[in-house]
Amino acid sequence: MKIGIIGINSSTEESKVEQLKNSLESNLYGIFSPHREEILPLSKRFDLDLFSSAHLLFETVDAIYFANSLKPNIEFAINALKKSCYLFIEDISELSLEEIKQIYKIALEAQIKIHIKNAYLFAPEYLIASSSISLPQLIEINQEQNFFFRPKNYFYEIFNDVSLAITTASSGVKKISVNAIPIDLNHFSLIYIRLDFDNGCQTTIKYNNISKDKQNTATFYQSNQLIKIDFSNHLALKQDIIHGQIITTDFKTETKSSIDIELKHFLHLVKSDNNTNISETPNELYMIQVTQTIMEKLYQLLNPTFLNNN
Repeated sequence: MKIGIIGINSSTEESKVEQLKNSLESNLYGIFSPHREEILPLSKRFDLDLFSSAHLLFETVDAIYFANSLKPNIEFAINALKKSCYLFIEDISELSLEEIKQIYKIALEAQIKIHIKNAYLFAPEYLIASSSISLPQLIEINQEQNFFFRPKNYFYEIFNDVSLAITTASSGVKKISVNAIPIDLNHFSLIYIRLDFDNGCQTTIKYNNISKDKQNTATFYQSNQLIKIDFSNHLALKQDIIHGQIITTDFKTETKSSIDIELKHFLHLVKSDNNTNISETPNELYMIQVTQTIMEKLYQLLNPTFLNNN
């Protein structure tokens, strides 16, 4: 199995290549960058073939890991799909919905699967607790931190949280509500998102940017039970109400990183080569559409003329 990298253009990203090498091991085969001299030291250190063109890379490998933003490399992604390469995409936040749809359309035609990086669904604390999550009636997702994102940088955070909510609710989104407190034209102190699902489940997602401590949790409320996942400390527990008493059970979580688990999953996906279940409307595309709708509502709160100009 051979996997190539595109999107690494500087030796300063050595730690990312090292992480990929540790996870994918000998399956990480080659790399291409227009900045050949910049990444030559990386290719030598990690024993990667340095390709002179993306075309040659696509002809040689089975899959491509697109590091960083896909925006400058979207044509490479399209050509890779046409050469029957699987794609692992790290960041789609700068792509328009039409560009994303185009990529999925080509993938469907080529019968090739795409994987969008999604940290929470591969976090060990979620994986161990997920088997106990069944049709929650209320989901609360909270992030607290003491720094400010620019609006565009919320995409990845919201995509992760929306994916978590849609996956566990097992339903389509009926209504999206967004409220936020802007500090200026580029920052929010608080963002509050509510998703109402077709099956009656409700999800609230809150980003508090003026908190003293960093915290990232998700709580799932079910009949006579709640499940809480602490992504910051990699913990998970459930509380059952049995004969009027609250019984708390801690899940035993692994120490693996979510990206390592996710890359192993991608590797299995490529090796299995089972494309019979490729959908014309993949869940990931739906999650992206919901995320982009939320992003548009956030931009509208910052600039009421945004939607009129886009």
